[in-house]
Amino acid sequence: MSLAPEDESAPRGTLPFRTAELIRRLARDRISQRLFITYAAIGGLVMVIYLALFAWLVSLRTPLLIATSAAYFTATAVHFTLNRYTNFRRFDRSGYDQARTFVTVIGAQWLITLAVVNFLSTHGVRPTVAALIATIVNFPIGFLAHRYLTFGVGIVPRILRIRNSQNDSAS
Repeated sequence: MSLAPEDESAPRGTLPFRTAELIRRLARDRISQRLFITYAAIGGLVMVIYLALFAWLVSLRTPLLIATSAAYFTATAVHFTLNRYTNFRRFDRSGYDQARTFVTVIGAQWLITLAVVNFLSTHGVRPTVAALIATIVNFPIGFLAHRYLTFGVGIVPRILRIRNSQNDSAS
């Protein structure tokens, strides 16, 4: 099914249309491509930090929940700092406001990480491999959320824009 603007099954302002349009825009936009590549490089470094710390904590027989959480939060502090100052470089919102949004986004990603690591570990996957898979699952979610929310306008203004555009398309 095509999600082109003329497709009646996905009118402007709906989530499927917005998602498809966002993907098309990212594919064409050189700035978005640079941000994505830099985000991936930072993510690679952060993943190494996360997995190394996670593996070390697991080798010390640290409980899985604590090892996953400690490695995750350490790595995400590095992630925020590098993305704020070297990648997105958006300072129109305060660092405090960006950090609040960042914490909300990583909170959601942390829950996804815990669910994936726990599910896969209880089904015979080694914890380190499960943590790697959780990182892969979170990568596209993180890029879009940080690009448009954390280092964009924020969560509430983004929701209001979506609502307003849906109201405009309904009238």
